[in-house]
Amino acid sequence: MDSGKKSVFRCFALITQLGLHIMVPTALCVALGVLIDRRFGTYWVIPLLFLGMLAGGRNAYRLAMSAARADSRNESGKTAPPSGEQSDEEDESDEG
Repeated sequence: MDSGKKSVFRCFALITQLGLHIMVPTALCVALGVLIDRRFGTYWVIPLLFLGMLAGGRNAYRLAMSAARADSRNESGKTAPPSGEQSDEEDESDEG
């Protein structure tokens, strides 16, 4: 497979992951709010909706920054660590 097709598939996968990282926490928080509302007769859907959107936005931001760092490493000639693993540089920055 040539480099252009790999790039298109990589971008498509990133867009799909971004959407899922936003949708899943939002949907879970809304479902939890609905369950709480039905059980106790309260109104928690709206606050939990905002909480889910904030959590999804944070997840999407971290994913986008991770992808941007990996792209900049690839452009500078370094190889990116396998998915889910951190490089030594990231481990040192997390400790401080």
